[in-house]
Amino acid sequence: AGEGVGITWWCTKQWYQRRVRGSNGKNDTNRAIRQAGLKGLQGVILKTVSDDLQVNIWEEIHIQKIMRALLFNIQEGFPNFSVQSPSHKRSLSPWEGENTEANADIEPDQLAQHVLQDLVSRASFGHIKSLMLPFLYYMDNKNLWVPNNFPIHCMSLIMHSIQMQSAYLAIAQLLAHLDEHKGQSARLRCSIVEVVSAAVSIATTECNGPTILEVFGSLLKYLKLSIEMCNASDVSVESVKGEEVFQDAIVQSVGTFSDYHDRGVAPCQPEGPCCSSVSFKYR
Repeated sequence: AGEGVGITWWCTKQWYQRRVRGSNGKNDTNRAIRQAGLKGLQGVILKTVSDDLQVNIWEEIHIQKIMRALLFNIQEGFPNFSVQSPSHKRSLSPWEGENTEANADIEPDQLAQHVLQDLVSRASFGHIKSLMLPFLYYMDNKNLWVPNNFPIHCMSLIMHSIQMQSAYLAIAQLLAHLDEHKGQSARLRCSIVEVVSAAVSIATTECNGPTILEVFGSLLKYLKLSIEMCNASDVSVESVKGEEVFQDAIVQSVGTFSDYHDRGVAPCQPEGPCCSSVSFKYR
């Protein structure tokens, strides 16, 4: 059994490496390599999350590679497709319809989105941090927070797929990441606040009480720190203008949460890629 696990995981890493090497081309061979890698990756996920004797994919060394591969492929196709909630998608078996024309038409970026949603839906309460950290670090390393279209899109994928009793942990990781960037530019912090706003808007119907209050408290803390920074004697005019934009983003986010609760309705999922300002249609 141990030898089989090692072989399976070695094959998965080879698929991932081949996918990276073939990512620069658009021909059918490179496309087929990436599709095969993603199908193999989903097969490993389906096998390991349900079998305690298999490799623990939630360990840092494994989940980082999985998330990087999925996010890379999703980014390749962004913004050519929109978010699907789990209730409207059918998870693809790694070998299902392999020789059919319908399955051949699934682009690697779309397949990666399916695999990511499937992975997130299987994450238990204790695995959310392991899942979120590679996502956050990917956005950092690729400088994708500004503009924040892609982070909002990926966070929407996560929030539409996550088990709702665990949703607040994903939001808590976002807030902790915002705290790590408290010394960064106001524009970057503003973009992260907008991602937080998008995430909480999706989770509002299920996450109530202390969860929402915690988000409010964290945002008000950042608002207070920003105001104190503006009142400092040695702050520049440019910095003050940037902080005012950040403060406005926080106020708008808090107003959005309050509006959803007052109306008693949930925001619909985005129909397409989000822009720099977060907007959702009401049902």
